[in-house]
Amino acid sequence: RPLTYTPAERRKWTVLIEGAVLFKARLVACDPFDRGLRCILNFGHTFAHAIEKAEGYRRYHHGEAVWAGIAGALHLSHLAGCLSKKRRDEYLDYLVAPVSRLPVLNRPADAYLSVMRYDKKNRGSGPVFVLLEAIGRPVLSSAPPVADIRRAIEFMRRFVNSGGRI
Repeated sequence: RPLTYTPAERRKWTVLIEGAVLFKARLVACDPFDRGLRCILNFGHTFAHAIEKAEGYRRYHHGEAVWAGIAGALHLSHLAGCLSKKRRDEYLDYLVAPVSRLPVLNRPADAYLSVMRYDKKNRGSGPVFVLLEAIGRPVLSSAPPVADIRRAIEFMRRFVNSGGRI
């Protein structure tokens, strides 16, 4: 599923990716054992791991699952009151082009929800989510309401399956 970009889009993505790589390197250097601040790198991963497991590890590459999972994390951030709908939609705009090339998420919300309890990053009895208040302002959330997680999964499925239209 190769992506094609205009030169302007390539420049935009190059700047974003280079910045993300530098940011990640700084976080890993500060927290090499993933016990503190580094956990913010898991943004979208709780949803992504559920996608990979529920879809049988065949249909989605890890990066694709994370890309889809970011949509779920953004919506859960909105449902948790961390992020306005307007800001959520602004951030979702960055996901549209790549999302339009992802495979359809076939499973019902409960299939993704049920496998989240086995995520390696869980604490206590439930999944941990990295949510956003804004770019650069992550919030850790353990045990958000199950109804909100389910709504975020349904939103993620609609977003991915519609090619990024909300």
